[in-house]
Amino acid sequence: MADGSGWQQSLCESERARVRAARKHILVWAPRQSPPPDWHLPLPQEKDE
Repeated sequence: MADGSGWQQSLCESERARVRAARKHILVWAPRQSPPPDWHLPLPQEKDE
């Protein structure tokens, strides 16, 4: 079954390339570790008067 390992090598290479490409792009904001304390409250509505 040595001839079936070509696809595994190809998959590993493409996965490494994907990870490298993902690391190039930094996050715009830091991911939250917990939700904000007022997550359950309704959003404030702006009244146009």
